[in-house]
Amino acid sequence: MKKICHLTIPHSRYDERILLKECRSLAKAGYDVTLLCADNKPDEIIDGVTIKSAPYQPKNRISRIISAKKIMLRYAINLDADLYHFHDPELLPVGLALKKRGKIIIYDSHEDVPRQILSKTWIPFIFRKLISYYFEKYEKSVSQKINYVISATPHIEQTFRKYCPHVSTVYNYPLLSEFEAIQSWEKKKASCCYIGGISENRGINQLIEAIDLTKVNLNLCGNFESVQLQDKIVHSQGFKLVHFYGFLDREEVIKVLSESMIGMVTLLASENHIKSYPIKMFEYMAAGIPVIASDFPLWKEILHTSDCGLPVNPYDVNSIANAINYLISTPDEAERMGKNGYNAFLERYNWATQEVILIGVYKQLFDQKVNN
Repeated sequence: MKKICHLTIPHSRYDERILLKECRSLAKAGYDVTLLCADNKPDEIIDGVTIKSAPYQPKNRISRIISAKKIMLRYAINLDADLYHFHDPELLPVGLALKKRGKIIIYDSHEDVPRQILSKTWIPFIFRKLISYYFEKYEKSVSQKINYVISATPHIEQTFRKYCPHVSTVYNYPLLSEFEAIQSWEKKKASCCYIGGISENRGINQLIEAIDLTKVNLNLCGNFESVQLQDKIVHSQGFKLVHFYGFLDREEVIKVLSESMIGMVTLLASENHIKSYPIKMFEYMAAGIPVIASDFPLWKEILHTSDCGLPVNPYDVNSIANAINYLISTPDEAERMGKNGYNAFLERYNWATQEVILIGVYKQLFDQKVNN
């Protein structure tokens, strides 16, 4: 049995893409899978995946970048896996060190990190372009030396293909099994929901203003980017219509989706957002509710092809409010779009379609190792 190790520092050990999708699918396919994280929690086994933690939990971003990777490398070496699959850009040097030891290495690029850096508010603005430039050069150098890159979107794949021929896209589509217990349309309330990270760049200011105009309740789920932003939103006029849940586990997320009538994904037009495939959009479709999404060309095409929602200008509060009012006032139309989205999820936008690709990549890499 081939031994595999997935590595992550900032992600939760229960991260949906890493544990519930990739690791679980690989264990089901017959691999010996270990997930190595950095949260100082006890070892456990979930659905055939052994979860271990290095004895170190980073206290901040700097600690994560500088110190944690050294400890992760030491524990990764001790595991002596045949293949290492890492999920964080700060683990690039760890992947390179393991490659030099003759291991098979996969880098799972969840985001277009160089472009993402340009919108990181915790990095002083004057340094962002410089950091983005040098990180991209380093990422390019490492990706040319390791075995494979898995991307989360075609845009990321195209970026890597300029200098790395061994790359495939594995979309982060929802799990079919998670949405089997979604309640019927009749049990939904006349409310919107937003699930995910909460930041100004993700349109929270405009969304709260739009909610205030519509007088429709918003189920807001996720963590605020900063205490300052949370304080600002909590004291805004529209927050009186918000049910704020904070971070929820998967069962609680499904419950909120079951009760909501509309899913909101009105992110602002950063370079990283425009070409992304937001998991929340596909979760809304899986939940059978219509989507109100930013009018980026890629997102408009998904909504148009599936006829499952309305595109809006994410900067235009009135446009967002009008779309909400339209769907709330025409529940039959909202239900029709929701059913269309659910059908598209069953046919195309689900993890089972991506599991095949992931397992194919692993088979290819192990076959190449044998032949060499």
